[in-house]
Amino acid sequence: MDKYLFLKSNDSSAYMTGNRASDFRVKLNQRVHLTGVWDISLVSIVFDNIDIKTLNNKQIHLNVLCNLCDGSEVGGVRLPILRNIDLREGSHHEFNTLWKFPIIPRELSQVRIYIQDESGAEATFITGETRVVLVLRRYPFIDTY
Repeated sequence: MDKYLFLKSNDSSAYMTGNRASDFRVKLNQRVHLTGVWDISLVSIVFDNIDIKTLNNKQIHLNVLCNLCDGSEVGGVRLPILRNIDLREGSHHEFNTLWKFPIIPRELSQVRIYIQDESGAEATFITGETRVVLVLRRYPFIDTY
């Protein structure tokens, strides 16, 4: 069973006034209760605007992070990473091969997406609107990891 979440950085601007294209929270319309074993994957991400003038070589690769997934080792640090993307491939990324990560919370009311460069700094050169599609996938017949 799959659940898709189509999120935009300005979806919950009435509730989350500090949202930016590079760091945003989306309040879900209703709580999502997960039973059994679930994972999360980033299906696509689209950036409206990337300020190319402020980029340097260190900022070509970005980490897309999410509060729902378990952490992975990235450069000696444990991060809740969904994907590492290369900005040289443009501002629209669709992934045929999904990276799957266990979901930690069992009850979801909001989702946070935040984007950092490889040094861990927020990718503030991303402006306008960011759109992501996430898939939550349940594994039948498995109750725990």
